[in-house]
This record gives sequence, C-alpha cells and structure tokens, in this order.
Amino acid sequence: MHTAIWSLVGMAGLVLAVAGGGLASAAEQTTEYDITEPAMGCEEAHRITRRALERLYYKVADGPPATDTGSTISAQRMGFWGEPEPVSVAISCTADGVQLAPRAAIPPCEQANRIMRKAVEKAGYAVTTYQPAALGGRGRIRGEKPEQEPLDLAITCEVERNRVIIDTSSESPLMAADAGFYDAFSDFQRGFYAMFRAVVDEFAYRQSTYHQTQVANMDQVQIGIVPMIPADITRQFGDSLTDLLPVRITLFNSTTNAYVLETDNIVLLADSGRRVKPAAPSEHALPQPPLANQTLPPGGYVEGYLFYPSGVYTGARGFLTEQQRQEREGFSVQF
Repeated sequence: MHTAIWSLVGMAGLVLAVAGGGLASAAEQTTEYDITEPAMGCEEAHRITRRALERLYYKVADGPPATDTGSTISAQRMGFWGEPEPVSVAISCTADGVQLAPRAAIPPCEQANRIMRKAVEKAGYAVTTYQPAALGGRGRIRGEKPEQEPLDLAITCEVERNRVIIDTSSESPLMAADAGFYDAFSDFQRGFYAMFRAVVDEFAYRQSTYHQTQVANMDQVQIGIVPMIPADITRQFGDSLTDLLPVRITLFNSTTNAYVLETDNIVLLADSGRRVKPAAPSEHALPQPPLANQTLPPGGYVEGYLFYPSGVYTGARGFLTEQQRQEREGFSVQF
C-alpha cells in the first residue's frame, strides 16, 4: 500500500452534502488553532485579521463594521482544487481580551474526498463506490475500468491537527504525475494561525523604538516589486488571466519629502533587455483596477497591482519624482 499524509496550509469551498456521508460541519473542526489574545483590543483584532486574510490571498467580503463585542469576517479565494474557497473568522471581544475562531467551509477532509474522486475519474475509471470520509472517520473510493484491476482508495480524516491519510496501492495508476493524486489541498485554520501571529509580530516591530529609529535613518523610499507565481495568480484572479502577469507593488516613504508616483514609469526588463510598460486598462481587460498614479507623502504607504504582458522578466526599473524639487530618483529591482 502507498500511504500519503496531508497536513498542509490554506483551505475551503462550500459545504457539500454527498451521498453516503453527512455535512462537513464547521462545528466539527478542531479548535486547537483558535487564538486568544488577552491584551489585544477588538479594533486591533479586526485590523490584523483582515491583513492576515489578505496576506493569504483571500478577498475580504464587505460586511458590517466591527463592534465592541466582535463580529465575523468572511473572505474567499480560489482553492487549489479549482473551486471557490470561502472562509470566516469569528471574533469575540470581552473584558478579558479577544478570541478568534478561523473556520473554512470545506476542511482538508472534504477537499480530499473531492480531489481523490476527481483523480480516479481523471485516470479513466468509473467510480463504483463513493463513501466520503467525515471528520474523525474513514471513507472509501473504488473505481473500475474494463480489463484493468480496480482502484481502491481509503481516506482517513483526523480532527487533531486536521490530518488526512490516504491509502492506495503503490502500483496504482494514480501514482502517475498527471493523475491528480498529488493535487494540493490545504488547511485554513493552521494557515491563518501562522499568518495572524506573523502580522502581530510585524505590527509590533513597526511600532517599536528600534524600527522607528531605523526608518528615521533610512531617508529613502522603500520599493517592493514582486511578480506573482502561477498558483497565486489562479487563487487571486482565477484561471482566465492567461495573457497578463500581475506584479505586486509596495512603496513606503520613510523620507521627509513627498514623491509623485506615475505607474507608467515602472517597467519590467525582458530577457532581450526590452523595457515593457504595464498594461493600460483602455487596452486590456484587467481583473481589477491597477495601482493608480498618486503622491506619496512622508510616512505614506501604498500597495497594489500592475499588470504586464506574460513573459520572462529579469527585473524592473523606474523612477519617482520628488515633488518640491521636481527631481527624478531612479530605482532598480532584480527578480
């Protein structure tokens, strides 16, 4: 037998009722990744939660504003398995601090049920037995094909740490690279827990005396230019974005001067050395408005996306204009 154990980072989809199995209820999911912050206020918890979700490439849904007692923040992205991945974080605020409960509509167990069934069908087998595994239980998938040995998969889902164990024969055609057996699925609870802690540390660092001293001594505009990888493009924008490369742009002005940003001046460098400008909304159907031209005041921070024709790029170049002196200050970033 071949045994695969999944316990990864990210998760969800819509709750699905399946023949032979029950609903994957959020109440059944583990609580070991719930977060308690005794010293944190409600407003700060909401701000950090939204930031953590965005860092995990979820789009936060518009909802009621935060209250003194808390609320639930909902978000969604495209899952690795090709379906929408909605998640939520319930925030409860009391005099003793805040409690956060991250939950996904489709936990890793349900993802395994879907992905393994698709893998059997993709290998050309008809599914003759489908007993989906439930959290804390075991399921089975059997596929049959004329003149071939049947395929059998056993799926075991553990509530503790959201582990999923999949057993099948080591001789199974599912071991082929393109069969889908190794398609990734993820664990939103663990992913959110790790990212929330990272954002808390980041915010604390930014507010520290050490960081403020460093910023005061930098006296420059810090620029980040990061092309997105295919998996993140699919999660953020879906499968339709095939002819454009999204590039995440961040700028933090740690100087005492204001700078003018004109995004058309940020070009990518192709292998040939050619400089490629960002796609214009008037010429391309962009998945969202690109980062806009604007003035970056002292202490200002902006982030957004620019979209470029798909291709291989070695870096980026551009310049900002110091507002008062009208002087250009160039920058260069290597990928």
